[in-house]
Amino acid sequence: MKNIIKCLTLLLIILLTPFANKAAAQPINVAEVVHAQGEVRLKSTTVRKWIDVEVGMKVKEGDTIKTGTDSRAELAFGKNLKNIINVFSNSQLTVTKFQPGVINLTEGRVFTLIEKLDKGSTFEVRTPTAIAGARGTGWETAAQRRQKRTVVKGFERKVYIAGLDKKGRAIGKIDLKPGFRSVIERQKRPGIASRLTKHEKRQWRSWEKSAKRRVKEFKKKETRKSKPKPKDKGEVSAKVQPEAKTKLKPQLVDNRAKLKTIVDKKTIQDKLVMDKSKGLERKIITPAPKPMPLMRKIDKKEKRLIAPTRRVEDAARKVEKTTKTVERATRKVEKATRNIEKSTKKLETSIKRIEKIQQRASVVNKIEKALTHTETTKQSNRTGQLTSITRQVTDE
Repeated sequence: MKNIIKCLTLLLIILLTPFANKAAAQPINVAEVVHAQGEVRLKSTTVRKWIDVEVGMKVKEGDTIKTGTDSRAELAFGKNLKNIINVFSNSQLTVTKFQPGVINLTEGRVFTLIEKLDKGSTFEVRTPTAIAGARGTGWETAAQRRQKRTVVKGFERKVYIAGLDKKGRAIGKIDLKPGFRSVIERQKRPGIASRLTKHEKRQWRSWEKSAKRRVKEFKKKETRKSKPKPKDKGEVSAKVQPEAKTKLKPQLVDNRAKLKTIVDKKTIQDKLVMDKSKGLERKIITPAPKPMPLMRKIDKKEKRLIAPTRRVEDAARKVEKTTKTVERATRKVEKATRNIEKSTKKLETSIKRIEKIQQRASVVNKIEKALTHTETTKQSNRTGQLTSITRQVTDE
């Protein structure tokens, strides 16, 4: 029994070692710079100098990031880099902790998209006047230094917000619903929530899509760097120096098709020659032709030929794009003309109906006039008869 237990433990250790290595390979307390644009600088705890930020740099706990005008930076952390922070221009923040996540935003704006956290953990963005945090959602935090207030906008799920008193304790903690904003003044509770505009919602959606796309591209690049380069499995392999490869990278042409034709042919030519003096047949083997290199440098003539072809291809693509746009415009014009024709037909029918109604109205008016005329004639006749009768009576 003891031997069986030992064997089982060894098997478990062997099976779990790759998972442990993977977990160790992805450090949780580190964020990676996925995108950097403009003037983005970093100050770490070890080096107390501002360093220019580049894509792929790692941000640790205690580091501060600062952005200039017309610049931004995106940080990704957590499992599979699903938690993203977007730092807008003229902003400054310090990463205090990753688990539980806490970021101090001294000034500027920040988009936070949190999708994967450990159980029971939260992520908070702290400003000099407020706290905004959640377990898994997306929101914006803007620390307005001059106005001494913080604006929080909720885009996905609920966000808990609170003000800060003189001692830095939370005041009036409430839940902010998605699609609303709240303004938190200095040493006061959160204000009344108001609805977000359509423009603000669109800005969030567009950023979310672009940020996820950038993270995917960054992951692909990292995997390519980590994977070893595969060797060519061709029949003929030419030894090329690494320096020459780097120099000729932008201007190389593939000669593998030519190499295949050379290899298919007889590389060794056999010739039988009769030596008359000795009367023997001797086999003379001519050496095989030297293998062509897999890549060769483009000549100036080829460059001159390639450049106009590329220009022609670009012009053809542009023409195709313009033709597609023209076709779309013509379709839209055709639809508009159809709609106009339909509206004109409706107008014609309505005009005809109005004319019929007018004709009927004129007939009715004539009938009414005739009736009134007949009534007036009848009354005049009656009055004339009465007057004649009265005259006769008076004469008698």
